[in-house]
Amino acid sequence: MKIIVHKGAKEIGGTCIEIQGNSTRILLDLGKPLDPLSKPISIASLKADAILLSHAHLDHYGHVSKLPKTTVFMGALSKEIIEAIAVFTNGRGLRNKVETFVKDVPFKVGEFTITPFLVDHSIAEAFAFLIEKNNGCVLYSGDFRTHGYKAKVMQTLANKIRRPVDVLLMEGTCINRPESVFLQERDVFMDIRSRIADQKTASFLISSATNIDRMKSAYMACSDTGKLFAIDIFTAYMLEIMGRVSSKLPKLTSPHIRIISKKTLAKPYYMKIKGRREFRDFVKRIYNPKHAISAEDIIVDPQKYLVKVAPSHTMLLTQKMSADSAKPAVIYSMWRGYDSFEQFKKMRNIELCYAHTSGHASNVELLAFLKSIKPRQLVPIHTEKPDLFRTIFSRHADVVELDDSGEISL
Repeated sequence: MKIIVHKGAKEIGGTCIEIQGNSTRILLDLGKPLDPLSKPISIASLKADAILLSHAHLDHYGHVSKLPKTTVFMGALSKEIIEAIAVFTNGRGLRNKVETFVKDVPFKVGEFTITPFLVDHSIAEAFAFLIEKNNGCVLYSGDFRTHGYKAKVMQTLANKIRRPVDVLLMEGTCINRPESVFLQERDVFMDIRSRIADQKTASFLISSATNIDRMKSAYMACSDTGKLFAIDIFTAYMLEIMGRVSSKLPKLTSPHIRIISKKTLAKPYYMKIKGRREFRDFVKRIYNPKHAISAEDIIVDPQKYLVKVAPSHTMLLTQKMSADSAKPAVIYSMWRGYDSFEQFKKMRNIELCYAHTSGHASNVELLAFLKSIKPRQLVPIHTEKPDLFRTIFSRHADVVELDDSGEISL
């Protein structure tokens, strides 16, 4: 077996790793780089029998359609999420043939046996992959953490691997972060609950609609404080499809859910799904009179709501409330490196606060995962500081630091 890290050896995002056997080649993710100045790879020159997609974040799937003749193996929910994002953003979904897999159930691609393991990440469905051949065993961590609501799946992952791992391809997104321990998702829930409990006007949540844990935390906070969680149509659809893998997520008919499906703010979303057969039943549900509201309803009685809409719509609504004696609270619950955080910092008509935890592992979590897997060799990926792997982890595995296009053979 040969491993080639085409992209992601020394940057976060744009991951593309190739595993070669005697007659089979597979790619682990084919993402769009986060950095617009990132040096591109020659995707057209890649030859693969299959692409294994770990999860539905753009930095892992964004360039998959540039190899349209290559079959993609992915989770069923990831497929739905990517298709929905394409509809709501006027984008193009995957043009590839898609085969879906089931967690913990091995499948074959040529000479390789692949087993997908569910991991704890900020999105609803994310996987690590065990790639086996008679003379080698590689584990690709994908993106993971152990401080979310699915942390238990990480505690049992190592026990599912029945043979020694030769190479662990492990992400290190946060390896240079000074905190040794990250907030638990439940801490974020308590932060949100505390923030909205005594709020005299509306509160707004800035978060990804696909962040399953954050949506759960927000709804729990509303339930505990008697507030209503008001969501746009896109967020409502994400809740609906993510609810198929989590019975603990709120339903569109849950008592503290309200859907902004009426009037001006809802129209751009409605027009994207109008007349589409796959959304026909969903449209009926979002116009249920018990749960359908408009942005104007929020403005009339703002203290009742925690509002989850797009950042641009949040800015619009908070400006309409600026004459109120109490400033609306904007709870920023995403990475602070996004442009929208700087935009909200400049606004004087809001109270900006931060309630977030990373979708990636801390150093303590990375070390615990490494010790549970016990690989012979460790290859840093999805990190800007691969050199820190040797400093922190060399006692537990032989660290092999690669450049982009670097390779290692088993």
